[in-house]
Amino acid sequence: MSHQMSQIETAAAGKVGGVSGRVDIKLAGGKQPVVLAPTFVNGEGPYDFVLDTGAGTCLIVPELAGELGIVAARTTRGMGAAGAVTIGFGAAGSIAVGRARVSGLEIGITSELYRIASAVGAPIHGALGFPFLSRFRVTVDYGARLLGLSESGESSAGFPAQEARIEFQLAAAQKPLILIPAWLNGRGPYQFALDTGASTTVISSETARELGIAGSPIPNVMGGGGAIPALAARLGSIRIGTAVASDLAVLILEALSTLSAALGTRLDGILGYNFLRGFSVAIDYPQRVVALRSGPAPAGKPSASIAS
Repeated sequence: MSHQMSQIETAAAGKVGGVSGRVDIKLAGGKQPVVLAPTFVNGEGPYDFVLDTGAGTCLIVPELAGELGIVAARTTRGMGAAGAVTIGFGAAGSIAVGRARVSGLEIGITSELYRIASAVGAPIHGALGFPFLSRFRVTVDYGARLLGLSESGESSAGFPAQEARIEFQLAAAQKPLILIPAWLNGRGPYQFALDTGASTTVISSETARELGIAGSPIPNVMGGGGAIPALAARLGSIRIGTAVASDLAVLILEALSTLSAALGTRLDGILGYNFLRGFSVAIDYPQRVVALRSGPAPAGKPSASIAS
């Protein structure tokens, strides 16, 4: 584990500037949205970047990279949910959201973001991934549509109300997903990734078979690397710590077995927007803790609560 952690910390190298503060976020994509945060790159912006805890690197579209003079010094192939993705890497002088700024980061240049923008029907200029987010306690208030970035342990970042706190681990240096235990229909624990870049919660085909859940065919869904075959289903309940959501729509993806093999660890599912939206979500990367606080459930959405 110590060798893995040193690799992850090296990948996140960069200098942190002023922090603490909140910014407004947008939801783009209708009923299956992505979270967009106003982001400045090299002092220019703001640009709409996806808040993506599932991304192992920060990303930018080629057009904007060209405008900002960011040139790829090397190219590599990464693994998306639908397969391999080609990414060029260049140097970003600084990336900032509100008063939180990190300088000296490498940023991935990829046209895959255009595919996601087309799917959600809104411009997307980049993605905020692990190398930036890993420096902070990241708080997403879905109901108020606010993003907070603060130093780990700041009292102002805490929740005054009842909350569920869960320790997490990171999957791998190449794909530092936030892994937390989940209980599905009262059974578990299963290993799930918390992914703010995913619009819908996903379970693997193996997990669906274990739970006796049969899905219905739907059109392919969009993921990194292209379209992915999927089945639609519903879970009676999903519990993370003491945070519970009932009657939740999920996708069943065979592709998770491929991602598990690439990670070198079992991945039973992914927590996406349709679960997370019922809570205020705080991810304290330095402390390796996730906290969930329930909020008022909007009309027509599955119930979400903190069990006593």
